[in-house]
Amino acid sequence: NFSATFISRLHRAQCAIKQTQVTVQKIGKEIEEKLRLTSTSNELRKQSECLQLKILVLRNELERQKKALGREVALLHKQQIALQDKGSVFSAEHLKLQLQKESLNELRKECTAKRELFLKTNAQLTIRCRQLLSELSYIYPIDLNEHKDYFVCGVKLPNSEDFQAKDDGSIAVALGYTAHLVSMISFFLQVPLRYPIIHKGSRSTIKDNINDKLTEKERE
Repeated sequence: NFSATFISRLHRAQCAIKQTQVTVQKIGKEIEEKLRLTSTSNELRKQSECLQLKILVLRNELERQKKALGREVALLHKQQIALQDKGSVFSAEHLKLQLQKESLNELRKECTAKRELFLKTNAQLTIRCRQLLSELSYIYPIDLNEHKDYFVCGVKLPNSEDFQAKDDGSIAVALGYTAHLVSMISFFLQVPLRYPIIHKGSRSTIKDNINDKLTEKERE
């Protein structure tokens, strides 16, 4: 009886131990699973925090780039307005230049026409001056006799070495003719005289404006 009871107790104890071991193993597996889930949850939490931090950084960067883009857009808009203003000024200046060019072309045509008229008039004036110069020989004819004496309008014009007091009247007349003839030639040729002639007929005078040692009265 003792043995049977002992064996029965031993068997129940073994069953209880075995059941306890199974329970312990089950609880151990449950604990391991919970620990595993807890570790996974912590890892996910860490990843979530890292992602949230990255999102915050990206949002800040996005906001910074938005502000930078806004400044660039504003600057671009300002540059576009300035460019449009410059374009308007350029168009106005171009139009002004075109008008000035047209005006210049008209002035060039007018200048060409005036130049042609000037050349034509100048040629006619030259021809007319030659005619007048040739006609002076009829107004103041100059003759030379066999004694090499010159006569202006029939009045003898002697050399300065041959002057005689008795010939003062005729010499004054001849010099008056000569002075007027020289003045007319100077006028027609547009050549100024070194010594200006003051024509007063037989009382004509020649003025010396070069010699600074002469008095005003002595210049004539």
